[in-house]
Amino acid sequence: MNIIFVCRQNIGRSQIAQALYEKYTSYKCASYGTIVEIENQLIKEVVTLPYLFPKMLALGCDISSAKRNQLKEEHLVGVNKIIVMAEKDTWPDFLQHKTNVEFWEIEDPINADSQTYDVIISQIHEKVKLLVSQKR
Repeated sequence: MNIIFVCRQNIGRSQIAQALYEKYTSYKCASYGTIVEIENQLIKEVVTLPYLFPKMLALGCDISSAKRNQLKEEHLVGVNKIIVMAEKDTWPDFLQHKTNVEFWEIEDPINADSQTYDVIISQIHEKVKLLVSQKR
């Protein structure tokens, strides 16, 4: 299944989902942001997410070399499922009416404390495991 994960800045939620999805499947996927100021920036250069790397490493996912990417309409070609965690007011027009979009309402972890991070990662983890189990 060709799948992409989308959040607002492609720093936290979509990167977490991509790493977990790739951990549990043999499929590669991609993640994008609806508003990415600096494309191809390493997410480790963004200092607003201090808990991201150690918490993901604890789950067996090293995302320290992950880069941010802006969602573009051409990224949706041939995609079976688009999982969007971005706030709906940030969605580009070309995403608004896609029939293969699934919205996950998950809090943005920017400036979140460690406990909130645990909740966010747990929510994404459970949704990814459910998504993987539905594919089988």
